[in-house]
Amino acid sequence: MVLLCFFICITTTIAQNNYSINGYIKDKASGEDLIGATLYFPELKLGTVTNTYGFYSITIPEGVYKARVTFIGFNTIEKEISLDKDFQLDIELSPITEELEEVVISGKKVGHENIRNTKTGVVTISPKDIRSVPVIFGEQDIIKTLQLESGVKSGTEGMSGMYVRGGSNDQNLILLDEAPVYNVSHAGGLFSVFNSDAIKDATLIKGNYPSNFGGRLSSVLDIHMKEGNNQKFHMEGGIGLISSRLTVESPIVKGKSSFMISGRRSYLDLMSKPFVDKDERNNGFYFYDLNAKVNTWIGKKDRIFLSGYFGRDIISIGDDFNINWGNKTGTVRWNHLFNNKLFSNVSLIFSKYDYQLTDGNKNSDLSLEGGIEDINLKTSFQYYMNPKIKFDFGADFIYHTFRPGRLVAESNSPIEQNRDLINALEGSLFASANIDLLPNWSIEAGLRYTNFAVLGPFQSKSRYEGQITTTKDYKDGEVVKLYQSPEPRLTTTYVLNENNSLKAAYSRNQQFYHILSTTSGSNPMDVWYPATEDIMPSTSNQYLLGFYHDFNKGKWNASVEGYYKDFYNVKELNSGSDIFKESIEPNILEGDGYAYGIEFSLKKTSGKLRGWANYTYSRVWHEFKELNNGKKFPGGQDRPHDISIVIMYQLSKSLELGALWTYQTGQVYTQPQRKYSYAGMEIPMYSDINGARFENYHRMDFNVTYTPKRTRNRRWKQFWTFSVYNLYGRSNPILLRYEDQGYGYSGKPVNQISGAKKIKAISFFKFVPSITYNFTF
Repeated sequence: MVLLCFFICITTTIAQNNYSINGYIKDKASGEDLIGATLYFPELKLGTVTNTYGFYSITIPEGVYKARVTFIGFNTIEKEISLDKDFQLDIELSPITEELEEVVISGKKVGHENIRNTKTGVVTISPKDIRSVPVIFGEQDIIKTLQLESGVKSGTEGMSGMYVRGGSNDQNLILLDEAPVYNVSHAGGLFSVFNSDAIKDATLIKGNYPSNFGGRLSSVLDIHMKEGNNQKFHMEGGIGLISSRLTVESPIVKGKSSFMISGRRSYLDLMSKPFVDKDERNNGFYFYDLNAKVNTWIGKKDRIFLSGYFGRDIISIGDDFNINWGNKTGTVRWNHLFNNKLFSNVSLIFSKYDYQLTDGNKNSDLSLEGGIEDINLKTSFQYYMNPKIKFDFGADFIYHTFRPGRLVAESNSPIEQNRDLINALEGSLFASANIDLLPNWSIEAGLRYTNFAVLGPFQSKSRYEGQITTTKDYKDGEVVKLYQSPEPRLTTTYVLNENNSLKAAYSRNQQFYHILSTTSGSNPMDVWYPATEDIMPSTSNQYLLGFYHDFNKGKWNASVEGYYKDFYNVKELNSGSDIFKESIEPNILEGDGYAYGIEFSLKKTSGKLRGWANYTYSRVWHEFKELNNGKKFPGGQDRPHDISIVIMYQLSKSLELGALWTYQTGQVYTQPQRKYSYAGMEIPMYSDINGARFENYHRMDFNVTYTPKRTRNRRWKQFWTFSVYNLYGRSNPILLRYEDQGYGYSGKPVNQISGAKKIKAISFFKFVPSITYNFTF
């Protein structure tokens, strides 16, 4: 049946006298490409959507038609098009004026595009979307906003991690202009590394992502930096309690090339110096970011982009101790238009995450370093065969270098020294087809095929009952182990009517490297470790069924998505192991599990009153033969009930209010139940793994954004944001301290512990006010 419909589509296209229109849809004010803008022909009931670079192409029969071009936050335009040959048509849309501006919080487009497309579990936001969402310390943060979406858990309070549909934090592929970012946290997770002023938009795909993405089990977060205003000079920034930021954009050649540079730095270290003793003035902590991008057109068919990011956290305690960590990325991209229907992109990408810990003691040479480094070549093509058929295909090659905790220490140190690097080559071919089989039925079918080769130099070690029995040395470049992974993807949409649709999806994903962490929170010294001879890749299958509804002319969107996900060979570290003092692989445990849930979402995307309400019911279970006596136990992300409500109201032209309330089932932990004495030591005994929970978590945040009237300089705009995090001062315990024994356990107080004389539940972030000054020019 599918092949028959496919054949009909092709033969119908050939039989008619068709012509192609292609081009770019842009923001008239800045020249920025508009991703996901819609070009629609009402008479034909056909349309297309711009890709990641603002490019569109559509082939329709000869004739004269009215075309409607739409993008939320911009004025809709209609153009009459006389089509008797192939031609290029670039279109500019004007932002809605300030007096009429309708701020949006969703990337779904007017015209019921979300009803007809084959996307599931997709959330798209821009920095404008989150300006009115209250955040801790007034620091706008795309990841903190995404934590409020259905199916996304936030982990520890105030932290920037994401746990999507039962997955762990390392199962998210986070890309910044196509470069993977391996640690997205500043200040141990309190803030993310993404400066919102430098970001154009961000799209989160929760599991069923297209075949051009791979390498993770749970989600893809695809973030694009601004390209730079190619029409006029533009500057914006802000001053907050924690950090300040400044962004500058300008054309190099008006309309053809531009640049953007954006910086941010925290200054707690500078502010604290006048208030501390002279001996402590060398102590400090700060972080900084730098984003930069340049792009230029070379003729009408070629465009070059260069972009990069550099960020770092630094903690120092005098001359005795220093730890710093951060990311570096660089991307060179070349867009080329072969003809009216074939668009290509070639990218050369560099990404590095590293950390260094040094002991400044002159009598010690202790230092620790680690991280991961990638060099990536990726090419992709989009072929717009006709309005009903579109193909995507390409290849992706990554050379990985893993640095799993390289330590330099004194010769008599008990810590393993100079741990070898591990090299690996990952190669993928991918292809997908988006086909409208019938007027109300479409599918997107794809396949990704990946090879992952662990390369020498490498020393393989065979063990029996924990003892090394044999070793084998592999030469430089020699293949130690090769894994191959076919990963099919399928999504289908059935449109019931203009306002309702059903979607179903299946995807298979494989992950070849994982984070090994000895803590439950974000740790800059977490180790990325690949699959090897003895460590298998992780695999997951996700099944999804959803119902989608638009009403009030698409200004309201509602959806229900149910999913089931199984996963195999997920990783845990053996309890009590220290991977910096011991060999890594014997301490890695592998197990299986599954997750399921149902997500309800309601969003209002325009008007004076905007916002969303999400509810998720979900469970996640793990099973390891070495843990919990082989019985299944709740995963660390298992929090069955999750509610978030966000409301924003434009009270007047100068005053906007924002509020959010969130509720989650308490986080799981392993409960100490009793203790016994052995050889003069007090040894605690525990319940089943993750057999107890925190108290349920909830809080309310509130903010007010005040925009003074402009006076003489019409281009200068400023606004103040006053916010309160945890408005009613809820005590959400995140740490339990047994002070008489000096133990620290996570969870709420437990009375059954013998001899525990004083138990204290510790909470952070009670009623945190902040103020931020922002400006644009």
